[in-house]
Amino acid sequence: MARYRQVETAFWNDGFVLKLTPEEKYFYLYLLTNPHTTQCGIYELPERMAEVETGYNRETVEKLRDRFINKYKKIRYSPSTEEYCVINWLKYNSLKSPKVKACIEKELLAVKDRSLIGYLYTMDSLSIDSGEEEEKEEEEEEEGEAPADPSGKPKRHKYGEYKNVLLSEDEMEKLKAEFPSDYQGRIERLSEYVASTGKKYKSHLATIRSWAKKDKPKGDDFTIWRD
Repeated sequence: MARYRQVETAFWNDGFVLKLTPEEKYFYLYLLTNPHTTQCGIYELPERMAEVETGYNRETVEKLRDRFINKYKKIRYSPSTEEYCVINWLKYNSLKSPKVKACIEKELLAVKDRSLIGYLYTMDSLSIDSGEEEEKEEEEEEEGEAPADPSGKPKRHKYGEYKNVLLSEDEMEKLKAEFPSDYQGRIERLSEYVASTGKKYKSHLATIRSWAKKDKPKGDDFTIWRD
């Protein structure tokens, strides 16, 4: 249970937050700062407690929760365990401190619905740095496209809410073929992660494939993303 939660002032200037209604802003801020939140961003919140703490009735809580799950896709919720997973948690909470990382690893062991972990963290004991190298962009690119590769490789286009997921047309077709029902969601997940951490990868297609393999828990071993 949290004693203190810090939200950057930039929260109020966030493009997504600016479009919300006052009621939605209040509910979203509540999800980020309520006393049941944990350092890992996945926590149990009984409906009755949400009603009492927000002052909303159950119908309003359910309405707002459904909106953030299905319309905005900013949270995930497990009805069986009453656990919330805030997709943008890493955007508003830093993972740079070793103590914070240790706390997160401990908290993840207590998560009841293990499927929620995959929306924020990897879940195996392999090093996530393997095969993932930083890529450098030396010039400003035109909106929606990455600069042409001097080696003659196919030009990559920019996808995701933050226009930071780079895929060539061929890679995009492969992604659609491999994940026909949720390829867009996987792109958005990577886009949010890259925007919140500044992490860069040699191949975004390879990263999405790697995350897909790690989505299903194989036990209690996992590692969080390292800087």
